[in-house]
Parts: sequence; structure tokens; C-alpha cells
Amino acid sequence: MNFFMLLFISFLGTLSVKCQTINIELKHFPAKDYMYLIMHGDKFDTVARGKMDQAGKTILVFKNKFKNYKGMSRFILNDGSGFDLVVNKETFTVFCNDEVLNADNIKFMKSPENEYLKSQSILKQKLLQKAQLAVDVFALYNETDAVYAPFIKEQEQLDEQYKKLRTANEKNPLYAARMMEIFDFLIGNSNDLQDNRDKKIAQANSFVLTRLNMDDLYTSNYWNDVLNSWLMMQLNQNKDDGTLLVALQQIGIKISDKTQFTAFAELAVRQLAKTGRDNVIDSFGSYVSQSGKIAMPSHNLLTVIGGPQAGMQAPDLLWKSEKYTFDKKQKTVLIFYEAGCNNCDNEINLLIGNYLELQKKGYEVISAASDIDSLESKKYSGRFPWNKKFCDYKGPAGSNFINYGVIGTPTIFVIDEKGIITGRYARIADTHILN
Repeated sequence: MNFFMLLFISFLGTLSVKCQTINIELKHFPAKDYMYLIMHGDKFDTVARGKMDQAGKTILVFKNKFKNYKGMSRFILNDGSGFDLVVNKETFTVFCNDEVLNADNIKFMKSPENEYLKSQSILKQKLLQKAQLAVDVFALYNETDAVYAPFIKEQEQLDEQYKKLRTANEKNPLYAARMMEIFDFLIGNSNDLQDNRDKKIAQANSFVLTRLNMDDLYTSNYWNDVLNSWLMMQLNQNKDDGTLLVALQQIGIKISDKTQFTAFAELAVRQLAKTGRDNVIDSFGSYVSQSGKIAMPSHNLLTVIGGPQAGMQAPDLLWKSEKYTFDKKQKTVLIFYEAGCNNCDNEINLLIGNYLELQKKGYEVISAASDIDSLESKKYSGRFPWNKKFCDYKGPAGSNFINYGVIGTPTIFVIDEKGIITGRYARIADTHILN
């Protein structure tokens, strides 16, 4: 074997060492199919699928787009059992000698990350159980009882241990330490075991706004849990629209990655819509649309940020191969509706009844439906006196509804003779064109 071949083999060996590698050894699970996943927000990416060998072993190697991954991961066997692992530039071994997998019997070799997460979780759990026992004692006994005084001292010692534990964790650079902080937030732990509810809420809010790293959260498998909990915390405190918007923007500023920012915006809009905070949605939508950090938004988010407003050029209407452009030197009333919607019926009937009057004033009427059933749609629109009736039978996910940012029906646009939108309304009466 010549020198260059030896050099090449040496290079390949060095390359494999640099990849994150996990050795799995589960001797009671030979020939089992498995799947290995990593987390991104509320989604899972599959790193590997395979079958354990006859000794119950396999090797997982992080290559290509996964090679620099840092975060939580999940190893799942086809019988449903499995475990979560921290991944952070370590080559290590996971093994279990028992027939049933659980958190207690999973062992690690050469993984400070996973060893820390396991040991600290056990330590904190025991400490919190002791603290709860002290609380129970104080609820059952009086100061005159012999057991009371020793538990006062025990509680003081537990408080000190708890503070030292949290302080040491904050200084620890491991990703596992960040996971401990995320667990604390979700469980409701704060800086002091004796903190009341208001202090816990204040510290939890401060943690998310100032300390929490959004990259770490995105790969933690708790993206939705943390952000939903934080947002509900804001909403339950009945914060005014301005204060809530500022808090949302503070989170947005912390996120530089477009995919993460879009995921956050989607989540925020969903929660705000559920709780009826429409004013905040409008303001937040403006902030998001100007952020320059949106990537592949959903229909709902697109409608919040991309719906054309007064002063903007009206987008073309599309249906099959037909395209309608608003450059006809004619004013237009464009109504988005759904057949069978009561409010839509009211506005449609007003347009039908006043169609001749609208024509005298220089307006043409165009309709776009979110119907799916073509027969019902054609039957409903057959009574319209105007000619342009658009429907692609895709419901609210149709291109016209998306392009115009229409979430609910009816939605009415008034467009001038130059194709510029002069107003967006929910009722004909609000347009004042029939006055």
C-alpha cells in the first residue's frame, strides 16, 4: 500500500471522528427496528432509521446538515419504547442491560451532557420533594409541636441548597444546564423556594425575555410549550394591548433565524386569535411584515401580514387560466363571500338590490367565493346581476383569498379606477358609496 493510500485512509478516519457519533447498546433488543429523531420547534427531523444488530447494537452518526446539531433528540424502538438524549458535539455510548427501558436504567459513557441532565434532574426532584414535605408539615402541625422546629431548620437548609443548585446551573455552559432552566420554567420553579405566585410569574417572564436563548429552545422539544405558557401568562395578567405588543416584540428581537421567527409569529397569531386580541394581531402583524424575517408563512400568518390595505395596488384575481387586472379605468366593489354565510347573504342582497345604482355611480361589482361545492356555488351565484364571479373551489385556501389576506367573510374592497384599493370593509354600509 503506497503512501498516498495510507494518507487517504488516515484522512477518512479523522473525518469520521469529527462527526458526532452515538453508540447504542441495548442487549435485550436485538434486531429491533428503530428511528432516531431531532427536534426543530414543533417538528421532528429523522436522522436515521435502521435495525439493531443481533447484539442489540447500532451506531448513529451525524452527517451533512445534521453534523452541527445541538439540542435534544429521541431514540425510538418499534415497540414504542425509547429515550431522549442531549446532543452537543460529543461522541458517547448509551447502554442498558435491563429488559425494560426507563430513565433509571439508561446509562452513559463519555457524555457529560447526558450525565449532568440525569444527575441534576434526580437531585432537584429529591430536593423539591423534601421541600414539599416541609410545606405539608407546616400545614399539619403548630409551632408548639416538637416536629415543627426541626422542619424550620430543614426548610432553611433546603432553601440554601436550592439557591446554590440554581446558581451553579446558571454558570454551567452545558446545553443540559439550559434544559434544566427550561424545565424549571415549565414546572414553575423560581429563584427561591419561598417565592409567592407573583414573584414566580415575574421571574418566569424575566427568564424568557432576557435569559432564554431561542436557538436552545428551538431544539429542546419544548418550543411550543414554553412560548404558549409565556404568552398565556401575559394574557392572563390582562396586559393592555401596548404592553403585550412590546413583550412580543422583545421576543421577536431575540430571534435572528427566519424559520424560528416565522414559527414564533405563527404561534403568537394563533393564541392572540383564540383570545380575541384582534387589535394586538393588527399591530403585531405590521411589526412582523416589516421585520424582514419571515420564511414560508402559513395562510393564517400571510393573511395577517400580507393582506393588501388602502393605498395599495389591488392584486390580480385568478381563476383557471383567467386573470383579471384592475386597470379598466372603472371603480370596483370586490366582495369575498361564502355561500350560506348569513352576513354574506345580507351584503350580497344589498349589492343585488343596489346594483343599478352602483353602476350609475361608476362602479362594477366583482365577487370571489370560498365555496368548495361547484354545484352549490353556481346555484348561489346564478342570481347575481354582475358578470365577474370568481371561485376556484379551494375554500379560504384559494389563491384569491390568500393574495387578498382574507380570513373571514364577508370582506369588501373598494378599488378606484386606477386599480388602487381605497378601503377594506366588512359591510357595504361602511363604504358610504350608497349614501
